[in-house]
Amino acid sequence: MENNLKSTTLRLAASLRALREEHGLTIGALAKQTGLSKSTISMIEAGTANPSLEVLWRLTQALSVPLGALLGAEQRPAPRVVRAGEGTVVASESGARVRLLLAQPRLYRTEVYELSLGKEEGYISAAHAVGTEEFLVCFEGCLEVGPEGQEATLEPGDAIWFVADQPHGYHTHEGARALSLMLYPSGM
Repeated sequence: MENNLKSTTLRLAASLRALREEHGLTIGALAKQTGLSKSTISMIEAGTANPSLEVLWRLTQALSVPLGALLGAEQRPAPRVVRAGEGTVVASESGARVRLLLAQPRLYRTEVYELSLGKEEGYISAAHAVGTEEFLVCFEGCLEVGPEGQEATLEPGDAIWFVADQPHGYHTHEGARALSLMLYPSGM
C-alpha cells in the first residue's frame, strides 16, 4: 500500500510540474491562481506532499485540466535532441560565435560532469529525484544516451535534454566523451 501511495505521489509530482510548465507558469504564478502557497506547490512537485482533494481541485481549475490529468499516466516531456549545426548561432564582430543549446527559465542546483567511456562501455543510471533534468553534449565518438526506450544516438556536436527522474543510460561502441549538465530541483 505504501509503495502505491509513493508511486502516485511521484506521478502527481511529475504531472503537476509538466502541466505547469506546459502552461508557462512559474510556481509563484500558479500559487496566485490557486490561492495556495508556493511552498505547498513546491512540496507537491518534489513528491513530498500528500495534498487534499481541495488542493487537487484548485490545481485542476487553475490548469484547466481534469483530475485524471494530475493523477493519470506520466506526462514527461520527450527528450529534445539538438544536432550539430542546429540552434541559433550569434557571431560577434571579432569572430567569436556562440550556439544556444539549452535555455531553461527555472532555478536549479546544477552540477557539470565530463563523461568518458571506452570501447563497448556503458552505464545505466537509476532514476534521480523527481524533477531532475540532464543536458548532455557529445564531443567525441558516438554515444547512445537517454531514458530507457527513448535513447538517441549522438555524434560530436549533438546534444540532448531529458527528464532524468527515470532510469536512463549511456553506451558507446567506439568510445566517447561528453559534457553532462545535471539540473536538480531547488531545495535539493
